This record gives sequence, C-alpha cells and structure tokens, in this order.
Amino acid sequence: MFTDGPATPIRLEVLLDVLLYYPKGIDRKTIYGLLQPSSLSEGNYQKVKDTIGASLQLGLTEEQYSTIKISDIYDSNKSIKHNILTCFDTKVLSNTDIEYFFALFFAYYLGLNKKSYKILWSSRIDWSNEFNKDVFNNEHQLNRFNDTKHTGMDRWLSYVGLGWYDQSGQFQANPYDRILRSLDQIFGKESKLSGDEFIYNIGRNCPELDSGKLFLQANN
Repeated sequence: MFTDGPATPIRLEVLLDVLLYYPKGIDRKTIYGLLQPSSLSEGNYQKVKDTIGASLQLGLTEEQYSTIKISDIYDSNKSIKHNILTCFDTKVLSNTDIEYFFALFFAYYLGLNKKSYKILWSSRIDWSNEFNKDVFNNEHQLNRFNDTKHTGMDRWLSYVGLGWYDQSGQFQANPYDRILRSLDQIFGKESKLSGDEFIYNIGRNCPELDSGKLFLQANN
C-alpha cells in the first residue's frame, strides 16, 4: 500500500482529521465524496480507496459494514502525525508483513554507505535491478521491487524520518528522527549505554537500521 498505491502522508492525515469529527464512523461512499469529489474523480476513487486501505493496514482505522472509523489504538492525546509514525514504525519499518520491500530497500540503501554515490544518479530501474540482484539474487520474479514501488517509497521516506532530499532531488539516508522517537525503547530503564550497547539496542528496536535483523538480511 505504501509502495504500490497512491496513498500519501497528507492524504492519510486528511482522512484521519475528518474521521476524528465522526467517532461513530463514516460510510465509505460518503468518504469518497468528501475526499475526492466526483468533479475531481470522474468516477475513479482509487486515491481515496488506497488512503483508506493505508489507514486500515496501519491499524489507525477499522471497518465494519462499509463504515470506517478511528480504531481503539488511536491515541487522541497525540497528534495525527504522531499516531501515523507510531503505527508506521511497528507495521512497516519493523517487519515485512504489510510492505515486504519498504524496510528492506531502505536498509539496503543505508548499508551501501559511500557506495551509494556510485549509483546515486542511476535511474530507478537501475536501483531496483541492483536491489533485486544483491538482496534476492533475482529470485522474486512475479512481485519484484521496481521503479513504481521506488516512486511510492519516495512519498514516505522523508515523512517517517529516514532521511532528506538534497537540492538535486536525490534522497540522502539519515534516520535521525526514526532513532529519536525510539530512544525510550533503546535506553529502557538505563540512563547510560556503552557504544556497543547503544548500537545493539538500535538494531533490536529498529531492525531496518545497523545491526538489525532486516538490515542484515538486506546487506548479507
């Protein structure tokens, strides 16, 4: 949903903002009309359908009899973005159940280190081919990571705190914000950690980062 479809962070924020005003939920067709009026959709509501799908996959909403409402796990004391990031950390960055390639591709990109500059200006197709070859030995033939999925990732990478885009539009990996919001889990009850302990705990709590299981899978 976060690589294949047109769901974007802003669309998801708008959907949740609307639903917060209706605690009992809103019928799907009503949401279609609110977020993608017929004058703009021409009968194709794919963008809002994918946005609803993203909210359901993250666990931020739930659906019953075509009625969409905010889920019980949503923390109304926190901002919309905080709720999205919390669920994204758990559902997308920490495992591959929802998005098989998202965390793995970022881990691969991060693991290239300076080598990434050698292919930084390559096309998305080249990036995808290198990833499929290095991580999967080209074993995934039916559902391969491709340039379309890469484009979908670009909608989310900066938003979820994994890096930034330079003046040329190239993504620069820097998961500062991702680590920052994980510090409570990384330190636990400790106030000080050795360098080795810190890195180990980062990998345990953020498995797509250095020493984490997804990082090691992507950089074997």
